[in-house]
Amino acid sequence: MRIIESLKEMTETARGWLAGGSVGFVLVKGELHEGHMRLIQEAQKACEIGVVGLLGCCWPFATIEQRAQYQRNLQGQLQILSRYQQLVVFIPRFEEMYPVRFMTLLMPSGFPLDQLSESEKAYNRSFCTLTVKLFHLVRPDVVYFGQKDALQIAILRQVIRDLNIDIHLRMMPTVRESDGLALSSRNQVLSEAERQAAVSIYAALQAGKALILYGERHSSVIIQEMLKSLQKYALISIEHAGVYAPDTFLPVVEALPGIVLSIAVNIGAVRLLDTITWMENGQWRM
Repeated sequence: MRIIESLKEMTETARGWLAGGSVGFVLVKGELHEGHMRLIQEAQKACEIGVVGLLGCCWPFATIEQRAQYQRNLQGQLQILSRYQQLVVFIPRFEEMYPVRFMTLLMPSGFPLDQLSESEKAYNRSFCTLTVKLFHLVRPDVVYFGQKDALQIAILRQVIRDLNIDIHLRMMPTVRESDGLALSSRNQVLSEAERQAAVSIYAALQAGKALILYGERHSSVIIQEMLKSLQKYALISIEHAGVYAPDTFLPVVEALPGIVLSIAVNIGAVRLLDTITWMENGQWRM
């Protein structure tokens, strides 16, 4: 395993990959979990070079104390990754990624960004800015995401398309806990009552899927069924629940193969989202 921390070393290393084969890249925003492990395994299986970006030290939404805490826990994260042979681990620092005179921000607009709250718009603009910076530094061919991040991926696809960035985004099935809740480092901060409420997200998606399997095609009916599952819990504040086109995340009137069912909620101070996909071949990616 090779560890790279400086932007200069990452840039010089990436230049040498042009003749080395395809590069697969996995972004890790928080603490490592089994979902990240699956993405890393897929990247190493499909590409000649596997790169993991540990972003906790440069995450723009973290406080100074949170970044310091991540730094203190970093050796444990690296110990987990040490099981993977021939892996490159990139750990960019906040001071290098965002120097004092840093003033540039990517500003994607239109759908799906327009349907978000102002805070979520700001989040996604900063996320896209950081991600495109990482693309230039690492020069990956394929970037791997879990499909629960489908909305964020749709926004990122627009940026890649509009800026002609030569990168393929690959969406993988979500890794879940035994009760169906999508794995996330955010799950750890939920109280017991909030954790019980969070299970309803996947249950609501399953309820929408069940209606489709019974032959229902009207999105409004499917959405109402999903909302019914979520509204059982007073702790849940619903941000969105809908039937969308995966590339644009525009709402669709009719549920046909190729659509995604997606839900985002706030439970206490935690925002959780989940997505399942009815693929063109008729199968479901959960």
